[in-house]
Amino acid sequence: MADKKKRLQRDVSTLDQWIEVAAHDGETVTETYPSNEVLKEKLARMTPVPDLVYRRFHFRGGVPEEYNWVQPSDQQRELGGLCIQRMTVDEWIKLSIAEGNSAGGHLLPCFDPRPRPKIRGECECKACVANRERLERSGLEVL
Repeated sequence: MADKKKRLQRDVSTLDQWIEVAAHDGETVTETYPSNEVLKEKLARMTPVPDLVYRRFHFRGGVPEEYNWVQPSDQQRELGGLCIQRMTVDEWIKLSIAEGNSAGGHLLPCFDPRPRPKIRGECECKACVANRERLERSGLEVL
């Protein structure tokens, strides 16, 4: 029965961005692939509009202070690792504008983060559980 229910759910379409963050000579360098500008061009050609924007962060050699908002563990802070931002397209557009106006060229935490979609296997980390519960309480759709 669970398989039938899963097949009836539609897949979640996404717009994806890879983020490399590293410290070079004491300065934090953030590189985006593709850039926000290229991603906006891609979005303009997409029909239908994607459900979510995924940003996958790769912190090489530790998580710098500018990215403390990812709430890294002590091990991640020292060694680095991965984190994911999930947000609606509207949220990403607002965020990319704010990032364009921010100093330092670093990316910002999203204002309204989304949990991992059910069709992709719900994540039970503290952030996804809290975001899912927040959306359910507010009556917003949880993908």
